[in-house]
Amino acid sequence: MKILSLFDGIGCSHMAATAGEINIEEYYASEIDPAAIKIASERIPNYTNIGDVRKVKGKDYYFVDIITAGSPCQGFSVSGKRKGMIMKDIMVTNLEQYLDLINKGYSFDLSKGKNQSVLFWEFIRIKNEIDEIRYYMGLPPVHFLLENVKMKPFWEGIINDALGVTPIKINSSKLIPQNRMRWYWVNFETTPVYDINPTLDRIIPDAVTGCGWSGRKDKITNKYVPIKSIRKDKIANCITTWSPSKTMPGRQYYINTNGDVIPFTTEDLETLQGYPKGYTKVDGVSDVDRRKAIGNGWTIPVIKHFFDCLSVYYIFYLGVKP
Repeated sequence: MKILSLFDGIGCSHMAATAGEINIEEYYASEIDPAAIKIASERIPNYTNIGDVRKVKGKDYYFVDIITAGSPCQGFSVSGKRKGMIMKDIMVTNLEQYLDLINKGYSFDLSKGKNQSVLFWEFIRIKNEIDEIRYYMGLPPVHFLLENVKMKPFWEGIINDALGVTPIKINSSKLIPQNRMRWYWVNFETTPVYDINPTLDRIIPDAVTGCGWSGRKDKITNKYVPIKSIRKDKIANCITTWSPSKTMPGRQYYINTNGDVIPFTTEDLETLQGYPKGYTKVDGVSDVDRRKAIGNGWTIPVIKHFFDCLSVYYIFYLGVKP
């Protein structure tokens, strides 16, 4: 299988595909974060970084079997302002509008993460360019898998219209003890994910349940204060890119059998995403960057499920094993 991974991060598509025993002949990763590139290039033997997604041309990758993408979620996430896909405060709702704004000189403020979610349209642009070439070659449209967070119905509808499919909504907690609701858009047949009801003690023997602190605005002082919460479902809170501060400890903790509050180690977080322990431990990558990369990544068992479904298609419809 040949994979084009946009917004690749640390190579989660590669991890998931190989976990499903798929032979990856070529792996093209579009990523610009130095720490993520360093981790992926260290761990993936046939890794080829192709740089900024805005410079990727679909015509150069018409031959790939699948495009995977986890386009930036800042504009959709409940932890952000949820403005959606904007460019200098202009709401962008289709590819033509996006390309027109680019041609008129509108740019991104990526340094502050204000407009990153609008990069979804780069995924659409590249997919459409690939499909156009494949159409003239008599080939079917390229397979795709897009991941993002839970979002407002308006933006879900925009993405649905652009892709021609509706999302499959899966909480990672069905396969691994982490509360992580994510939406997945695919254009191939899938089967439901079987819920194995995993609990934290399967990963950390003395763990009981996840806990942590989240900010709540005080009505009197108008300042955010940390409020502690303990989960009742024996799983971890969603792993994020946010690092603890002096005023806000964060949510990456668990209660053990003695009632102690224990912070997850970086290796614990790797396990809670389905990565091998130490996967992100690479020379030159700080612990803060490791945790950011893990929080930005995918839950491997969920993505493996999608690759398994695609593998069935290859075996039973095309008569080949990818």
